[in-house]
Amino acid sequence: MLRRGKNNVTFKAHLDSDAGPGTYGYFTFGVSRKMARQMDYPKHELPVSPQMGGKLIPHNAGRNFLANFLRIRATGPALLSGSDNPDLTIWSRHIDPHAHQGVTELIALTDAPPTALTALTQLNALSSMNWNINMLRDNPTTTDGWFLLRTATKHIRHGYSSQEMQVWNRDGERMMDCIQHIAIFT
Repeated sequence: MLRRGKNNVTFKAHLDSDAGPGTYGYFTFGVSRKMARQMDYPKHELPVSPQMGGKLIPHNAGRNFLANFLRIRATGPALLSGSDNPDLTIWSRHIDPHAHQGVTELIALTDAPPTALTALTQLNALSSMNWNINMLRDNPTTTDGWFLLRTATKHIRHGYSSQEMQVWNRDGERMMDCIQHIAIFT
């Protein structure tokens, strides 16, 4: 524990192995408080439901871990299309029905794909450099396991990409916001 206050507590965690440092994280948990005003970035009305759209990535394409998810493109450019507007909205869920709810499961859904792949024209190796996640609900749930992810790349230069994300459940309730910095290898 790093800090305990009246309204929140912050923890630090390290994951290391014999090969060296793996990752580390800072986690802050806060109590719910009443506010006079509330607001939320609205979910855009989409013409595509998860059952209507085309798969973003064929089931057996890409890295092995991508085969664990169904991803349906709702709006935005195709991957490897060389787009000048890498702003993508996709429906996403785990193939395993036992992984349709929960914080860890939702974080796994948002890890791929980075929208930098819509601005590129050839497949490159990618790796997360850092990731800031703001959970907006204590218990993220949705209908049928589907979450709507909007991810937009704001900067691609010198082998790196910066993107931001918003995630909603099927009822339009915002679940989380993220900012991620990604290394792009050619």
